[in-house]
Amino acid sequence: MKYLSLFVVALMFLLAGCGTSADEKKEEKAQEKTTTASKESETRELTDEDKKFIELLKNKEYQTIVDETLSLKSDAQVNFYFLANAFKSVPDYSLSKTYLNKTKYIPEEIKDEVDALKADIEANVKEEEPAA
Repeated sequence: MKYLSLFVVALMFLLAGCGTSADEKKEEKAQEKTTTASKESETRELTDEDKKFIELLKNKEYQTIVDETLSLKSDAQVNFYFLANAFKSVPDYSLSKTYLNKTKYIPEEIKDEVDALKADIEANVKEEEPAA
């Protein structure tokens, strides 16, 4: 019985140690993704398609972007699909926030608009949260 209890205690310590390192690895991966995404947005060259979608975003033609990117054939189309839906669903701030969190990069040409949207979302999401 004495050995069994020692074995159980040792097993608990072993499992507790494994859980901590797994959490640390997840945090490191999340930080790497954030760093990679920010580097990608800084170094990415804009294609003709990107420029077209940026102009559509500036002109607030969100449905046109959604219609043209619905096939989600490239990473750029996926990214602009999420950006357009974020702007399009503005009255539903939690949905807009979800779409913005899915974007991988934000072109410099529309960074100010996206930052304004983020600020608007943060201001309104805090108001929507129930008080505890």
